Amino acid sequence: MTLYAIEDLDDAFVATREFLISPFSLRRWLVLAFVVFFVGGGGVGAGNGFSGVNAATPPATDTDPGVEVGEVVAVLTELLLANLALVLGVLGVLAFFVLGFMFVAATMEFVLVESLRKEEVRLFEYARTNLGKALSLLAFRVVLALLALGIVGGLFVLGLWLVTGAPEGIPPSLLVLLSLVGGLLLLCLSLTDSFTTEFVVPTMLVTDRGLVGGWRAFWPVLLDSWKQYLAYAVAVFVLGIVVSILVGIAVAIVLTGLGLTFGIAGIAVFVLLFAAGAELIGGVLLVLIGLVALALFLVSVALILVPAESYLRYYSLFVLGDTDADLDPIPEVRGSVRERQYT
Repeated sequence: MTLYAIEDLDDAFVATREFLISPFSLRRWLVLAFVVFFVGGGGVGAGNGFSGVNAATPPATDTDPGVEVGEVVAVLTELLLANLALVLGVLGVLAFFVLGFMFVAATMEFVLVESLRKEEVRLFEYARTNLGKALSLLAFRVVLALLALGIVGGLFVLGLWLVTGAPEGIPPSLLVLLSLVGGLLLLCLSLTDSFTTEFVVPTMLVTDRGLVGGWRAFWPVLLDSWKQYLAYAVAVFVLGIVVSILVGIAVAIVLTGLGLTFGIAGIAVFVLLFAAGAELIGGVLLVLIGLVALALFLVSVALILVPAESYLRYYSLFVLGDTDADLDPIPEVRGSVRERQYT
C-alpha cells in the first residue's frame, strides 16, 4: 500500500517553492504574512483575578452595635452585585474581542486555502465570498473550545481530589480512569479541530458546502483511508516538531538582530537626550523606538511563518486529493508538480 503521507512530503515542498518564489512577489508574502498571523495565532486565553469585598468589610470589633444585621447584608449584597456587573462587563468586552479575532482567523483559513489552490492571493475577494463558511467554522470552534474548557475543568477537579483526597465513596482508581478518559477526549477534540482545518475546510470549498456538509463529504474518505490519515497524523506531529525548531531558530536570529539594532538606538537616545535634559523628547523617542521594534518583530515572525504554514497546508491538500480525487482541491497544482518532478 502506498502511503501518500510519505510521498506527498516532496510534492508539498515543490508546490510551496513554486508558489512563493516563482516568481517572487513581496506583496504576496506580505499579504500571506497577514493571513498567517491569524491562521497561526493559536488559542486566546484570558484569566481574570477578582478579590472579594472582605477588605472593604468593617472589622467586627469596630461595628456599631446599633447597626442592623440586615443593613450589613444589604450593603454587602450591593457591593457584590456592583462587582459582579463590572466582572460581567469586562468578560463581555473580552468575549467580543476574542470572538472577533476567532472570526477573522476562521475567514483567513479559507483565504489561505483559496490562495494555495489558485496560486494567487486575493485577500478581500476570498474573504468576502467565504464569510458564511467562516461563520460556520467559527461556531464549530466555539463549541469545541467550550467542550475542551469543560474537560480541562473536570481534569483539574480530579487532580485536586487525587492530591487532597476524593470525597467519601469515590475510589482513587476511578479518578485515574476518569482522568485517562478526559485526556483521550481532549486528544479527540484536538484531532477533530485539526482535521476540520486541514481537510474539511478545503472540502467545503471544493463542494461549496457548509461545515456539516463538508464533514459529511469527508467522513467516508476518512473511514475508507484511515491508515493514510493515521500516517498523516504521525508525519504532521514529527513535522511540527521540526518546523517549530527551525522557526524558533529563525525567530531567535531576528530577535537578536532587532534587539542589538534598536538597543543601540535606545542607548544613544538615552545618552544624548536625557543627558542634555530633554527627558520628555527622549521618553517619547524611546517609546517610538520600542513600538517600531515590536512591529518589525511581529512582521518578521509572520514572514517566517509564511513558508512553514504554506508547506504544511499544501501537504494536507496533497493527501486529501490522493485519497479522493473528487475532493482534490489542487488538481492543477498536483499535475504541474508531478509533471515537473517525473519528466
